[in-house]
Amino acid sequence: ICIFHTSAEISLYIMDFGAEVLKIFSSIPQVGDVVLLEENNKVRSLLLMIEREINRRKELFSKHGGSYISYIKNSDEKMPLMMIILNGYETFIESHGDYDDFFAHLVRESSKYGIVFVMTAISPSSVKTKISQSFPNKIATQLSDNFDYKFYLDAPEGLTPSKYFGRGIISMDGSAYEMQSCLIAQKNLINQCIITTFEKYAKTASKTPPIPVIPKVITSDTLSSYIDSIKNVPIGINIYDASVNKFDFTANKI
Repeated sequence: ICIFHTSAEISLYIMDFGAEVLKIFSSIPQVGDVVLLEENNKVRSLLLMIEREINRRKELFSKHGGSYISYIKNSDEKMPLMMIILNGYETFIESHGDYDDFFAHLVRESSKYGIVFVMTAISPSSVKTKISQSFPNKIATQLSDNFDYKFYLDAPEGLTPSKYFGRGIISMDGSAYEMQSCLIAQKNLINQCIITTFEKYAKTASKTPPIPVIPKVITSDTLSSYIDSIKNVPIGINIYDASVNKFDFTANKI
């Protein structure tokens, strides 16, 4: 994705609650941030940022057909597709269970506005129905019970993956197919391949904005980069969602 699409076309935010190997992608221009399990404030800030972006796009798209696809077709403006990757759904729910309903709401409301979720789980049974029903496309590798391919992926009777490493069943567009995944390089060379590839592309795209977080110390230098005109002068940081509050001096003269 990041090889063929610039940060003007796609932006990614990753929550890695597994082995934390996805941290290697943090330097890629299209990746705004990689959140790890212990970064509680970043998890909260990311979810609130997604909510704000849904509301912003909802208002913006209302004049262009109401959806991301119609906005891209009918508007001269560009807007990146936003992809949220959650590696380790079970760990997320175990550690951040308070966000369960909020996360389900975001997943349900986001796709229409060009915000998509990619999620991994150890077992399909661990994913709650209110979450799984918002994912039209599903992939399962080797499951312990062959009935689960039909139950969770709506695969035809008898369709199970062959017993090869990386083989699985994919459910998409209302149909199920056997699929084969593959490595991008020899296993011991994968990290170096990723680093080399993205060093090549790093200079060709601007960096996706990181997740907003409240710094320990706030100074004028912290806010100065947000000044673009007297219509948008930063006056502080909102402690609820870490967004920058601005004041319009043209509309509110002092």
